[in-house]
Amino acid sequence: MPWKTVGAVVALLSLVVAALSLLWLAGEAHYQSCVARIEARYPATKQVNRGPFKPTVSNVSFKDVPNPDRNRVEDCSRLPF
Repeated sequence: MPWKTVGAVVALLSLVVAALSLLWLAGEAHYQSCVARIEARYPATKQVNRGPFKPTVSNVSFKDVPNPDRNRVEDCSRLPF
């Protein structure tokens, strides 16, 4: 195999790996922003002691929060498009 062909194959494989890694990073960024958006909209804790005093936050588990939309994280996709 001539050295030009080997260099072309190595360059092509490098471009394929770079493209796949960029797609992977874009997908992870898309997923993380989706999860952050849902967590900001539907927090996993609830406020207790509402009234004239400063509210305190109780440590409740995510499943204890009465929220029908808490499973929207499952709708998040790692596909960047």
